Amino acid sequence: MPRWRSSPSWWTSSRRCCRRRQARGTTLRGLRDGSAAPRPSALLSCGCFCWFLGERCLLMAVADKSALGEDLPATDGSRPRPAGEVLLSPVSGMAMRMSDVDDPVFSSGMLGKGAAVEPSSGVVCSPADGTVSVVARAKHALCMTTKTGLDVLVHVGIDSVGLGGAPFDLLCDEGQVVRGGQPLMRTDLDAIRGAGVPATVMVVVMSTDDTSKVEGHLGPVAQGEELLRVI
Repeated sequence: MPRWRSSPSWWTSSRRCCRRRQARGTTLRGLRDGSAAPRPSALLSCGCFCWFLGERCLLMAVADKSALGEDLPATDGSRPRPAGEVLLSPVSGMAMRMSDVDDPVFSSGMLGKGAAVEPSSGVVCSPADGTVSVVARAKHALCMTTKTGLDVLVHVGIDSVGLGGAPFDLLCDEGQVVRGGQPLMRTDLDAIRGAGVPATVMVVVMSTDDTSKVEGHLGPVAQGEELLRVI
């Protein structure tokens, strides 16, 4: 059994996370990368959802912070949230509602609340001060934990995992402490769109509960301007 799966904290946190997702009508089973994986939409009727982000399960990275030497955060909503926490737009472009994204995984809110940007710039920057917790093997996405404890996913492109990382150049490493506005990734937007893949950038707050409100900016936005406010 892998070391992280033998950890009691992993099992406890996983059960808490699953109970919370089940209460919302969804179950987040695992987040791994693999070309043979079925599309998420094919799994919705099964009451479970597998989405392949990186070579390690994002659920493990979010739930078991011991891998990064951090204390295990509460997943039952008891952890205090700062009022009006702001997340910055990682790119310049046109901001839109997450519900308008052409992918049911994001538009349905299964991963969490957030917003999306149709980018006009290829450099993807950090939406907040925090620590990079997981980087996708295909380099198209990463998860970070802000200094106030929010778990935030930054995902570039729809079905972009199939590009094999070619249009993406990472500028950060797992475990790296970053500042809001710091470049995390350089992307080739022409190559992404030339492959028939939308280059939409999604910013998802994965650690909010049903009582949290996430307000998003709509319309033109510049990198570093406010995109989301978590209340």
